[in-house]
Amino acid sequence: MCAHEAVSATLEIETWEASGSVEIPEQRIALRIKSVEFPVPEIAVVRARTPRSQRLRFLAGQSVALSVPGGGSKSVPLASCPCDDMNLEFHLPRHPDCSLTEAFFSDAPPATVDLVGPTGNFVLGEPAGRLLLFLAEGTGFAPVRSLIEHAQSIDEDRPMVLYWFASGEGHYMANLCRSWAEAFDGFRFVPVDAPDRQEALDQMPETLAYPALADVYAAGSEPLLAAVSSVLGESGVEPGRIRLNRIT
Repeated sequence: MCAHEAVSATLEIETWEASGSVEIPEQRIALRIKSVEFPVPEIAVVRARTPRSQRLRFLAGQSVALSVPGGGSKSVPLASCPCDDMNLEFHLPRHPDCSLTEAFFSDAPPATVDLVGPTGNFVLGEPAGRLLLFLAEGTGFAPVRSLIEHAQSIDEDRPMVLYWFASGEGHYMANLCRSWAEAFDGFRFVPVDAPDRQEALDQMPETLAYPALADVYAAGSEPLLAAVSSVLGESGVEPGRIRLNRIT
């Protein structure tokens, strides 16, 4: 639009916006690694940048396949908001049997990484409930963070609650979550330590206003996802309003 000039008093601009994951084409992009940080010893927070002319089109909550030369490939959730499609973030837990993640824990992490994607349906659906309920376990926080920051960027006015269930690595970005709670009146952050997980799940329906009217997004291990489905299903949440993302 910066290369054209309006010739009338009114101007109509039509834009194309994807309404679902099936409308996002597969993309292949070589990313430049900007930084690798370790908020805790067993998690690498990798920040990367796309070429200016080849930004990644994706929906919040989706994943991509990352690969490095000679290092295999791994599906990794995006931890960043689509509102900044040039600067991407990934949270990589250490897996000694995964050559890709181990590359970022080495003394000489890769300077570039190849991306293919995006994939996945762990995305915000049409607003249906009175509450957005997010549940994350460990690095399941990555796609949940993407969803939350996207919801904030579009001025979502429904209350949001985040339960973050710690695993071995703890709540490695707790300060970010606390900043959301301070900045947004309708946001609540509930950190849950590993020994307290079942108690927190059992008490969740009692601590939420209208739990049956929530839109639920949960990312974590298979046992957590099963427990979430059971507890919230018994509270009256319809299965179609519970979206799950298994993190390995």
